[in-house]
Amino acid sequence: MLKTQKRKEMIDRGETPSPLEEMAIGQAEYEKYLTLAYKAAKFSKPRTALGAAKSLPPKEMEKLLYDNTAVTDGDLEQLAARRAQAAREQLLKDGKVEAGRVFIVQSKTKTPAKKDKIKDSRVDFKVK
Repeated sequence: MLKTQKRKEMIDRGETPSPLEEMAIGQAEYEKYLTLAYKAAKFSKPRTALGAAKSLPPKEMEKLLYDNTAVTDGDLEQLAARRAQAAREQLLKDGKVEAGRVFIVQSKTKTPAKKDKIKDSRVDFKVK
């Protein structure tokens, strides 16, 4: 969300932005783009007694953005595919592993069984 705001600003200035994956948000500009992303978000925001949007500290804006962002199974599958591709490319980068020996299989979105002291997330990475 923040990178999207930075990208929009660069385009408005007539600059050619780099791809979002390569774009960085510096510590000095973080709050600026957080505020822009918060204002652009489409959800009900806290209001003053006069009905104007309240000015919030960064931590509260972050929390509201996180709480109001929906993540679907499709989003998670796309993320898994991008991560798998990045891992494959890294393994093949130095040429020590032949491309025909590294496979990416279709991910299956599934919630793992509950286990004590383990978060509800998982990654299956197998080397044979």
